[in-house]
Amino acid sequence: QIFVVAETDQPGFRLERSYDLRAHLPPDDSIVSALPDFAGRIWFVTSKGFVGAVDPESGAVRTHRLEGEGITNSFSSDESGGMFVVSDRALYRFEADAGGAPVVVWREAYENTLERKPGQVDDGSGTTPTVMGSDFVNITDNADPMNVLVYRRGRDVLGSRLVCRQPVFEAGQSATDNSLITTDRSIVVENNYGYASPQSTSDGRTTSAGLERVDLDADGAGCRK
Repeated sequence: QIFVVAETDQPGFRLERSYDLRAHLPPDDSIVSALPDFAGRIWFVTSKGFVGAVDPESGAVRTHRLEGEGITNSFSSDESGGMFVVSDRALYRFEADAGGAPVVVWREAYENTLERKPGQVDDGSGTTPTVMGSDFVNITDNADPMNVLVYRRGRDVLGSRLVCRQPVFEAGQSATDNSLITTDRSIVVENNYGYASPQSTSDGRTTSAGLERVDLDADGAGCRK
């Protein structure tokens, strides 16, 4: 279920409304994240690869399933109606059709070793898509070494949608399970490789370093560390 919760005048919370998704999802599925779009719909993604949208007034639920793909990250939205979802195999732009149902506008598969590296939840990208400026959306892939990927996020583009692929960190020790941090032109990525639990960094233990910054070229046609 999705709960809409209000803050009360006194410190505390009050349940305003709930949306029951059990008729729309398998019983062994779970919601990874729920967020609104700029029109007020409530979108959600699930571990079994469902992308859904809820009409907050009627409560109507519409879903689209990514066959053979799972989701372990949250998602992002922009003012043009784009909802950016990354599965364990590809990055998507979704939009709602006239009836409020999620539809795929484009799909971009990314390089993948198909390995769940130490420090990752699954064998795919560990990043929630990050919108960057007015034109771009960014993730990392699951290559070795891992790459920062910058895409043009519009519905239609001339030429390649992929703007740049920049390797970061060392081969055999690169993985992340956090979103990229961006300005309009710069990206910061952190390395989670080897982080399995709090014990991975206690009693003198450490994981693979560290932080890297990637800048988009001035002409928007490439990037560099």
